[in-house]
Amino acid sequence: MKLPHPIQEAFDREIKFLTDEHGEWKLELEGNDSYIEETLGKEVAVIGNNGFGDYLFLEIDPASQSPQLPLYIFWHEGQEVQPVQTELECYLGLCPYPPSSTQAPSFADGSMVCLGDEVEFSSFFRKKRGKVSYITGLSPLDHKVETLGIPAIEIELPCGTRYGISATNQGHRLKKSVRKLN
Repeated sequence: MKLPHPIQEAFDREIKFLTDEHGEWKLELEGNDSYIEETLGKEVAVIGNNGFGDYLFLEIDPASQSPQLPLYIFWHEGQEVQPVQTELECYLGLCPYPPSSTQAPSFADGSMVCLGDEVEFSSFFRKKRGKVSYITGLSPLDHKVETLGIPAIEIELPCGTRYGISATNQGHRLKKSVRKLN
């Protein structure tokens, strides 16, 4: 089966998973799905799933018998179909997402958060130290850190563990427990 270029490239690069605002999807060429085809009345090629009954698919063009863009999501609850709105290359992990339009958070005192800032924060009543490795609105969009348009940062500890910390809704500021050290 000849797939559209960006999708074929994702399979060629052996990209196994992608993450979007809905969660994680496993990319695998599953072929046809009779349930989706019955629901839509069209032949489809399923290229991924989220493990919960929802699928990524392409419609098959009747004339050429090959899958065509756009990429769609089939939501099994309600049998809804939604086209993927994001730039396909970024969605498939072939290029980084551009930064989101969400305003970058600041420290509680109003000072700007910068990549590489050394910070201290509390987690489960323990103080931890690390470096800022991600900032909403400045870093390429990462759906694992940014949710619902809430400004956030990610802090990487020396051991490699990462913590996502969201700003409060009061002026896009981080809590006082997140302090800049340097």
